[in-house]
Amino acid sequence: MMKPQIYRIKDIGPGLLSVMAKPVAGEWLDEDFRFYKDSGISLIVSLLEDMEAFELGLQGEKEIAERHGIAFLSFPVADRGLPESFFGFKAFVSSLHHQIKGGAHAAVHCRAGIGRSGLTAAAVLLHEGFTPEDAFALISEVRRCPVPDTDEQRRWLIENRRDLFEREKISKF
Repeated sequence: MMKPQIYRIKDIGPGLLSVMAKPVAGEWLDEDFRFYKDSGISLIVSLLEDMEAFELGLQGEKEIAERHGIAFLSFPVADRGLPESFFGFKAFVSSLHHQIKGGAHAAVHCRAGIGRSGLTAAAVLLHEGFTPEDAFALISEVRRCPVPDTDEQRRWLIENRRDLFEREKISKF
């Protein structure tokens, strides 16, 4: 069996941000999760929609992850699409960054680990002071292909970066 490819993007504090393609469903699924655990992954983040996960045979991914001692988060985004909830995505990415900074090794996946995963990983990197352009460049270099999948995804993060991720300025009176 071929081992899954985990693309290690950046150490953040004691944690690590990675992206990957979806796990392979079927008879090798338990094997994949054993490999993830052995690779130090402590948190799987799925961006698959519920119907998409079902079609791919991954509807039980959360249970399998937890059986292997890996935490699981889901934030569904349409394939080649954008987050439906601006504020939901903002809170999700902030929480994800906090968990990684606290020591989690998070592996973010969609279907191929390029579009939605690239967008989400880049959003996490904004919390580390990256510009969207630099974040996408780093992920593209590590992933060895252009990230994200669509110009719309790239534009969305660039246009919304201030509202989503810049730290609020605290005024002193």
